[in-house]
Amino acid sequence: MRINASDIKRFAHFFQTTAALMLFLIAVSCTSKAAKSDNRPTSAANSVCGFSDSVFDTTSDVEALGEYRDAIAGLLKQEKFAQLDCMADAARAVKARFSGGGWKLRNFYIGL
Repeated sequence: MRINASDIKRFAHFFQTTAALMLFLIAVSCTSKAAKSDNRPTSAANSVCGFSDSVFDTTSDVEALGEYRDAIAGLLKQEKFAQLDCMADAARAVKARFSGGGWKLRNFYIGL
């Protein structure tokens, strides 16, 4: 069996097509996983606890994180421990993030 130039070209084309298809499938898989993780009910979970964090938009308000932390500190001063526990559990369960990407649980603890 002899291998000629046209066989090499066909193999190279097959290899490039297969590699491109595999990269496409990997990209689609990663994109769908990221989309699933971004559709978490972050503010809905906290609204169950009687506290809505949707007013703290970190993408457009530079003071939003400070205000969120102050709100958490206010709940602590009012001794609303059940509500604070509920909020921490909700943020922990869904790994909630602010719209700017910051972890809600981290800022929750800073507020405490």
